[in-house]
Amino acid sequence: MKATQTINPYPEKYHQLTLLFKKQFLQQIIKGTKTQTRRLKKPQLTIGKTYPLRKNYQTNLPHSIKIIDIYPQILGEITDEDLQREGFEDNDAFKDMWREIYGSYDPAEYIWVIEFEYIGVTDTFKTNLKSS
Repeated sequence: MKATQTINPYPEKYHQLTLLFKKQFLQQIIKGTKTQTRRLKKPQLTIGKTYPLRKNYQTNLPHSIKIIDIYPQILGEITDEDLQREGFEDNDAFKDMWREIYGSYDPAEYIWVIEFEYIGVTDTFKTNLKSS
């Protein structure tokens, strides 16, 4: 008897690991005002590696970010400086967005902080523009 094999519906080009961001945060990232994000699960990213920005699983944007650090944090210990690096002006706005994304806000919950820097438009995208 053969083992059951899971068939992935997405082409291989969609398997590239990266972070997805809500549309409203993309411009903040490009401007360099958003340099951190927090997630419930540890992302499978490599510190020092460059990743494309994506607005969904199927659409790469021409922009890239470089992962600077990944570390755990207790959600309720976010500082004012962290909030600014997240792209928020105050804790209430951050909590509201967290609840919108994850359904609840538990200040005792362990989460993952991903620090990154905006790299710019990728060389591949620039090359494709020149050849069009």
